[in-house]
Amino acid sequence: MSSTHRSSIAMPAAATALLDSASLALTSPVNAALAAALALYLWRVWWPSSSWATDLAASADHAPNLDATEPILIRSFTPRELAHYDGKQTDKIYVAVLGRVFDVTAGKAFYGPGGPYGNFAGRDASRGLSKHSFDVSMLTPIDQPIDDLADLTPDERAAVADWAGHFATKYTHVGFLVEPDAEQK
Repeated sequence: MSSTHRSSIAMPAAATALLDSASLALTSPVNAALAAALALYLWRVWWPSSSWATDLAASADHAPNLDATEPILIRSFTPRELAHYDGKQTDKIYVAVLGRVFDVTAGKAFYGPGGPYGNFAGRDASRGLSKHSFDVSMLTPIDQPIDDLADLTPDERAAVADWAGHFATKYTHVGFLVEPDAEQK
């Protein structure tokens, strides 16, 4: 057998020629850099919403602050108690999703006063997130029972579940949303 024999599998001549030219083309640092730039450009064109660098930077900016000197106390919040954590009455901003309360203070630009999700600060955001709506009508008044979301479609249930997962991975879980009478039991 010859030492230049590549494999016992027969490849079409065109494929062999393509592999040879590709391996020669990438041996030059300039060509390798151009190939990498082309690959990045094509990635951005085909998947424009996939900005991994932006997502990575945002997740670092909004990662839960787990300071060892300040323990996280999981507690129950009634809708009226939760309303206190709206970024106006206190510096803390909490949002409830599917019965879990999250400290979203790190995302103040989004959830604080004047932010795009500001209506959700200190409130149960489940219905609004499920319907992709920031309208105030999506919020249950704090003196009414917690919205059981019974009328949501399967797609809306999936949407709010995705949001709940987002909050669980990005923000600190600080409690549960409960009815006022459940607090007394």
